[in-house]
Amino acid sequence: MTLNQVYKAFALLGMIGAIIQIGSITYAYFDTDTTVPRTINTFALIFIIFGIIVSYLVQYKQLGWFGLIGFIVVFIGLLLIVGLSWGEAFARPVIEDLDPSLIAIKGSKSPDLPSPLAEGTVISFFTFNIGLILYSIALLKSSTLARWAGILFLLGLIGNFVPPDDDKGLYFLNAAVLWIGWKVWTRKAEA
Repeated sequence: MTLNQVYKAFALLGMIGAIIQIGSITYAYFDTDTTVPRTINTFALIFIIFGIIVSYLVQYKQLGWFGLIGFIVVFIGLLLIVGLSWGEAFARPVIEDLDPSLIAIKGSKSPDLPSPLAEGTVISFFTFNIGLILYSIALLKSSTLARWAGILFLLGLIGNFVPPDDDKGLYFLNAAVLWIGWKVWTRKAEA
């Protein structure tokens, strides 16, 4: 297997993950029992990690040190979010059965979690968001492959903070992963 084939395989996994996540977050609007979409979302995020990895590997020279730092921070943040997603899929139903007040939702889709769960969630999303900002800037500044992905990442980040509190930002983030994956998939192999 050549390095270009590995890149294409990672890109394909990232695109599959993005499509699956788009499907799972859309499905969650129609099914209030969110166990299935949360489980699917967890596995989609794992696939998306491969898309983020290849987005850096194919253009690491152009992205430089700033891109490396952004990639490392967004990668760590994404790993933390996979852990949160895993907990949402498998631990949350048990916690809700044991003591529903621990995950009481007050006025938004985000629960009021007890400590240290609240702090862990904040740290995870803070790390991911800072990494996304840094990596987006690196893509916009230096990328020859996927500048538009940097814009889509930033739109996704903004979408996550603009009311109403929903998953609109995830559509942009997944579009960025799809864009990068497609660009890697269709690029010519370097000699």
